[in-house]
Amino acid sequence: MRTLSDTKKLLRSDYLARRSRFIRTCNTQEVSLILSEHALAWEGITHISRSIPIAGYWPTDEEMDPRPLLYLLEERGHVLCLPCVVGDHLIFRHWTSHTPLMPGRFGTSEPSTDAEPIIPQIILVPLIGFNRKGVRLGQGKGYYDRALAALKRNQDVHTLGIAYGCQEVSEDLPQESHDILLDAVATEKELIICRM
Repeated sequence: MRTLSDTKKLLRSDYLARRSRFIRTCNTQEVSLILSEHALAWEGITHISRSIPIAGYWPTDEEMDPRPLLYLLEERGHVLCLPCVVGDHLIFRHWTSHTPLMPGRFGTSEPSTDAEPIIPQIILVPLIGFNRKGVRLGQGKGYYDRALAALKRNQDVHTLGIAYGCQEVSEDLPQESHDILLDAVATEKELIICRM
């Protein structure tokens, strides 16, 4: 009998393969710029003060690249940060386009421990798969779910999934009690509002 963990593992494999096939056929820089336009139309970003911190991420492998969006947000004067893995947790440290980065776990890059810790209220979230209800299929290690749950205990936190359109899951995604739903998802095709 297949477990929920087995189902998620199969879905991850399927959607990682879909993503790989898609990026071989497109100009990823151009696609990232188009996604940036869709993300900037999300009211979670357009209607906030420049002083409210936004967390991005540094892409690994074939993840959708949010850096063009981060550079645009920086030009607009937003306070930005990137996730850093510390033990079994994510924390966020201040980032600008001039911040030196160091290798992080899982092949990403992150600000050094010299960078100021920041508590973001808007988080750009990488993913492997998503649906229009805001259910996200991540890497399976739970870093974002734990970080979001901890942040939401003390303040309002809003999430924008960042993905290629081919990562949308047409069938129902398995959802567990600890899964944190996305508020919206930006792709190169559109901005999808999952929750108001």
